[in-house]
Amino acid sequence: MSYSLGARLSRIRVGASLIQCHHPMHKLTQTNSFHSSISLGSGHNKWSKIRHQKGDNDFQKSQILGRISKQITASIRAAKGNTDPKTNILLASAIYLAKKANVPKLNIENAIKRASGPSDEAEPEYVVYEGLGKNSVAILVEALTSNRKRTMMFVRLAFKDYGNGYGNVAYMFAKKGRILFTEPSTTMTPEELFDKATNDCIESDLIEDLEPGEDDGTVAAICDFNNFILVKQFLESKQYEVKEFEGVYIPNSESMVDIADTKELEVLLDKLEGLDDVVAVYHNARIPET
Repeated sequence: MSYSLGARLSRIRVGASLIQCHHPMHKLTQTNSFHSSISLGSGHNKWSKIRHQKGDNDFQKSQILGRISKQITASIRAAKGNTDPKTNILLASAIYLAKKANVPKLNIENAIKRASGPSDEAEPEYVVYEGLGKNSVAILVEALTSNRKRTMMFVRLAFKDYGNGYGNVAYMFAKKGRILFTEPSTTMTPEELFDKATNDCIESDLIEDLEPGEDDGTVAAICDFNNFILVKQFLESKQYEVKEFEGVYIPNSESMVDIADTKELEVLLDKLEGLDDVVAVYHNARIPET
């Protein structure tokens, strides 16, 4: 579906909530990439808790290093050995998240070297699993795994015990890029910044949508995932500071969920997120405002 940027922005201004992502960790895939979270029915701000962590106890530094190392390996192998972050979107995203997590530069460089050379170890790969929650809520589960059968078994078990089983729902989502940006040292109000970004972004045919960021003083641009780097470069040419960039799944439509059924859905999403290999969980649930 195609429509003007202005039409999309007016849709955003009235607080339409078209995207839901439940507490994912980092996301990086070839068919999608990173993403994070929003609690059900959070309203206007669709990405209120970007890169939600599972908790300090199970998110220690060693786990961060291990996960990012796997992400770097997968991104390079998926790009047939391309180690240039300027042309390898997935690698650029992995490096960005590594730096944000304060991973030492040497660790990043070593991970890239290991991924570039031969290896006898099973290669981690990104896999997307599909399923249904209560009220026919469509759910996508991104995993980074070296054992597809094992991960599939646990994901299917969660859908069986807490949802409505496995099902084909990927067609109900679109893969997009999301770039969070701001203007350095600005004294503008969030509304003024959003208006300025709107005027600037109209110049780009690659930006499909804008939305207020989860923090005051930020704006998020939505684009086709394949145009990720071009949009990032466009924003930087306008003197914006890019703070985060990631790949996301956006639902094409929403599934209304009764407030009474919200708890069941939350339990399923929490179970899926708690699986070791799962890095992101997306859904198309729409919870009515209370």
